[in-house]
Amino acid sequence: MKIVRSKKDAEHFIDQARDLFTYDESGKKFYFVFEDHARGGQWTVMFYPGEERWSTHSMGEDYCDEGEAGLSREDLSAFIFKNRKYVNRAIKNLEPALVQS
Repeated sequence: MKIVRSKKDAEHFIDQARDLFTYDESGKKFYFVFEDHARGGQWTVMFYPGEERWSTHSMGEDYCDEGEAGLSREDLSAFIFKNRKYVNRAIKNLEPALVQS
């Protein structure tokens, strides 16, 4: 996986969800966690393959979103690109063999 430098890279990141994200068998979803720098917590991006649905959720020590926020693929791409600095940190912490500069 290449790190996210461009909007095209953000799209590629989304395309690679099944390979990069962790699978939650009980929730039937793939998820990816990275830092929520603005609020001092973490973001979770989720993909539900049975429904082809994307969502996000954020929580930290002093806050927790009420529920998941659904996103279109276009909105998710913009979200990933906007937060690419923190997404890239999380990507770099994955198995080194998966990461390309």
